[in-house]
Formats: sequence, structure tokens, C-alpha cells
Amino acid sequence: GVDTNFFDPKKYFAGEIESQMRLNGKKICAYCGRLDSWAGTNVILQLSKALASKNPNTSFLIVGSGEEKVPSAENIVAVGGVAYEKVPKMLAVADVVLVPFPDNEVSRAASPLKLFEGMAMGKAIVASEVDGIKEVISNGENGVLVEPDDVSEWIEAITNLLSNKSLAKRLGENARQTVKN
Repeated sequence: GVDTNFFDPKKYFAGEIESQMRLNGKKICAYCGRLDSWAGTNVILQLSKALASKNPNTSFLIVGSGEEKVPSAENIVAVGGVAYEKVPKMLAVADVVLVPFPDNEVSRAASPLKLFEGMAMGKAIVASEVDGIKEVISNGENGVLVEPDDVSEWIEAITNLLSNKSLAKRLGENARQTVKN
């Protein structure tokens, strides 16, 4: 689980981090976790390329380290690994939190901590429709589920949430309530 008192959106001011990372005025899709092939980071990189021209006001905040290297791109801000105490601050700037688990042995056996952290921060979640995540996310109620490798589904879900603030807010509030319960 996750500590909902520590991961409490009321405790963190997104503007501070946005200024430090020059993200002001951008729509932010955040990924916070391991940068390993088993964690699905290749989807994030595909999304950043696909949305660079379609949605130039969208940036991807990538927090974490691992075997995968994050390419340099105008719409990617990679901060590497951060102390756990800073994770809520990083998530505070997100409009959408991405949880791209591929369909593999790990995803069939685990519910990723990054899912619960994003939910606790009251963020709209777009996540892979895999066993460990489907146990937590009810599609359209407290997040959006998409096929793990279908980049067009990811793009549609992200674009919809970034353009529909009321939907994103409702999903985020429901996600936080799910984690608290």
C-alpha cells in the first residue's frame, strides 16, 4: 500500500517543481518508477514521440532509474532517481500519471507501488489493462485502462484526459478515495 498522509495532494505545491523544471504552462504526463524493460518504459518513449507533433504542449516527466536510457527530446524531462521523500512533489505536477506495465509474469503477479502513489496524489491514471492493475482500477471510474502495447489507445486516453479537466479531476478524486478505502 501507500501512506495517504505522506502522499496527500494538499501538502504539495506543483508550481515550485514546475518552475524548477521549466514546465510552466505544459500538460504533464508523469511516469515514476523503474526504467526497465519489464516495467514498460518503452511505451512512454513511444508516446513522447507520437505526441510531440500532435500535442506540442504536452511534456513527459520521467522519474526513476534503471537499465533503460531516456533519450533526449524536447518534450521529455528526465530527472533520474530521486529520494523517496521527493516522489509526492514530482507527482504533484502531473496532469496524468502513466502506469505502463507490459503483459508479463511481473504484471500478472504484482500491483505496482507507482499505481498507488499516483492514485493517492489524486491524479488521473492511465494504466495497462493487466491482472495486477485490473484488481485496483475500474475503467472509467478511478482510472483508464488500455491495452499494454497499443500506443493509439494510450494516446486516445491521454488526449481525452488532458482535454477534459472535469473527467481527469473526477477520476483522480475517485482514485484517491479508492486508495484511502
